[in-house]
Amino acid sequence: MKIDKRIACVATVCLFAGISAGWFGRASLTRPSRNDDGGDTKPKAGRVIREKVAVADPETERENGRLRKRVAQLEQQLERGRKDLDKRVTDAVETAMEEVEQNEDPRRRVQRHFERMKKRDPEGFARMQKHREQMRKDHQERERDRKDYLASLDMSKMSATTKATHEQLLAQIEKVERLHEQMRKAFDEMTENGAGESEEQHRARMEEMHEASQTLRELYAAERSNLLTETFLSEGYSADDAADFVSVIQTIYDSTSSRRGFGGPPRGGPPGGPR
Repeated sequence: MKIDKRIACVATVCLFAGISAGWFGRASLTRPSRNDDGGDTKPKAGRVIREKVAVADPETERENGRLRKRVAQLEQQLERGRKDLDKRVTDAVETAMEEVEQNEDPRRRVQRHFERMKKRDPEGFARMQKHREQMRKDHQERERDRKDYLASLDMSKMSATTKATHEQLLAQIEKVERLHEQMRKAFDEMTENGAGESEEQHRARMEEMHEASQTLRELYAAERSNLLTETFLSEGYSADDAADFVSVIQTIYDSTSSRRGFGGPPRGGPPGGPR
């Protein structure tokens, strides 16, 4: 039986077409397809995304609160401890300095004392300054009353010696007051600003004040004796009787004065008395 060549050719072509279709179909199933952008379009398994939600725990919140309070307490204790340590160190250093200062110049020790007082006891320092200012005002008032009395005396009928003593006394009062004011300013400068005059200046001023005060005391004693003598003479007593009365009064004054010797005349009679 003869097979038509045309049928044989068609059969052969169909066979090859079927084999090719089977081959390429299998390849298309095993190879992942790609989209236009070149990405893999193979289906993927879905993924569940869960958000973490904080759940309030009352016990945990209470514990956190207790911890925060404890931390705050520890911080406060630490700060108090630091301040206490700083104070103890400062006091120790200042105490050591005080011991070293025992051999220092007395004025420098006084200056350091006021510096420490301003830091440790500012209220006490302010009270001290207020007291000093009140004392200064009281002193000025007493001196003003004294000078007013001396200036009111009628010297026209007194002897030349008495007048000379009186003028010297008024001038010496002014000098001592001027020195007092200079020393007060130097002291205030030292206590308030920690600075002042040098030791040489201070020593010279103190010597000048000592001499001026001694002269003033002698002039006061002479003025007192002269005024008493002139008073007795104006009442008609003799010069000898007046001198005796003045001596008795001076003895009484020296014996009853709380500051015996201050302003009193030297033994043997007051200097510069009337002749």
